[in-house]
Amino acid sequence: MTKRSNATEGAFLLGDLLAHPEFKTQLLTGAEQGLLRPVAGAHAMETENPSSWVPRDWIMLTTGIRLRGRADAQRALVRDLSEGGMAALGYSTGVATKNVPPAMVEEGERLGFPIFSIPFEIPLRSVVTFVQRVVLAEDPEVVRRVMATQDYLLDVAGSADLGVGQQAPESLILTRLSSLLRLGVAILDVDGTPLFAEGFVEPKDLSKLLRRVPSTAPSEVSTSTGRLLVLPIRSGERTTGWLAVSLPRAGDAKPTTMVVAQSAARLLGLVTMSRESGPQRREILGAQLLAQALQESATGEDSLEAPRGQDDLEIRARDLGISFSEPAFALVIPGDRDVAPEPWRYVVRAFNETKAPYLVLKNRTEWIVLMQGNEDQVYDFATSLGRLVGIGRPVNGVRAFRRSVADARFALVRHRSDRAKSLVARFTSLPLAHWLIGTASGGDFEEMCERVLAPLTDQQLLLEAVIAYLAAEQDILRAANSLHLHPNSLRYRLSKVEERIGAPLRRPETVLSLYAALSARGYV
Repeated sequence: MTKRSNATEGAFLLGDLLAHPEFKTQLLTGAEQGLLRPVAGAHAMETENPSSWVPRDWIMLTTGIRLRGRADAQRALVRDLSEGGMAALGYSTGVATKNVPPAMVEEGERLGFPIFSIPFEIPLRSVVTFVQRVVLAEDPEVVRRVMATQDYLLDVAGSADLGVGQQAPESLILTRLSSLLRLGVAILDVDGTPLFAEGFVEPKDLSKLLRRVPSTAPSEVSTSTGRLLVLPIRSGERTTGWLAVSLPRAGDAKPTTMVVAQSAARLLGLVTMSRESGPQRREILGAQLLAQALQESATGEDSLEAPRGQDDLEIRARDLGISFSEPAFALVIPGDRDVAPEPWRYVVRAFNETKAPYLVLKNRTEWIVLMQGNEDQVYDFATSLGRLVGIGRPVNGVRAFRRSVADARFALVRHRSDRAKSLVARFTSLPLAHWLIGTASGGDFEEMCERVLAPLTDQQLLLEAVIAYLAAEQDILRAANSLHLHPNSLRYRLSKVEERIGAPLRRPETVLSLYAALSARGYV
């Protein structure tokens, strides 16, 4: 129980929040007077100069993603909050760092500024919601202002007619948001392309900058056109886009800017959620199913057959059109950072036109697909995409999907190593040796590979000699030329390899063991 003075009687204090058992917080600094600090609100954010946004007596919550490995920036954040009269800093552990960085703790102790930790399993939004609920209940004027702002925005979404020729609710929301903030605003897709804009100048480097901001909290970024406040637009647990607000070039932004922008971002998330029906909803459910299949199968055996009876994953797959009446295959389509996003549109078009049942899990580095059909049909479809695709082995159940994904990725690795001309890499078309290596998995195989290569791990020249020798198909002259060595020098190194591994390289089993271990690690 926090001991109150007459000045703090009736106020919501930091000690009241930290005493809440559900959040499992731990106060690290500022214990002497920190518990008696009044709390007027809380924000989860990852921005520079947070005192420009967070009013006095508010708590800033952070995951530390922007601060990882930057001791000077960590200390500067604590100083900024302390000098700005903030109530405290809450740090979510287990996201960017295991614990609160020592530099932050040291600065907090020096300044007597309260810093507390929040376990990874506690969502920051739960803390924000709790604080806002308590504070709003104590301040009717704040309630009135917040409700007025939200009503002003909700009025647009509620009255918008989506008929032909009518303005989309997102556009109407932006118009009102821009008038409230008197700043340029835009709705961006997940890759940073503006979908709707109001007085917004698009920076050239926005897409790259968005890759470095968290998808669960507001962030401030510096761009070629100035500062931006970027807030995730979330539909459930997914980030479906971004709300960007252009900030003034000079002076601090108003603290209310963050509150109003967050209300708009939540409303835009609700608009998105209301639209996610039909094909969009099927796409979302399919992605969730594949993500769960990859996660759950990682904890058990990767069987190529479905288990007896139909579990929840199998039933959900059937409802989404994957009945496994014929085999299905995993396809992995890697992204290419050197290629503009335009080619992905052709991939989307191909998927929209195919009649084969499929589910897709998309992320920034690759698309992972489960497609049902015979192998030739799947291969023809992959070829039609016109870009690099890996195809795993056929499976008859969702829980085997992870194994097929691993196959597809292995086929892509071999495809690149072999410099194949085709754009499609099929696991089932691999040579027997590669197939055996790709099939082998688990701790025993890794342990055997480690044992085979152990005599060479600290001998870089000998390891390079073996790799070149096997890559050149055991041709001494070719291998020596690739290393810029005299053939006799290479022969000498290979003789030293034989001494260290205790077996002659002329034996097939010796070559196979080395090749398997090196191939599993992507050396050959």
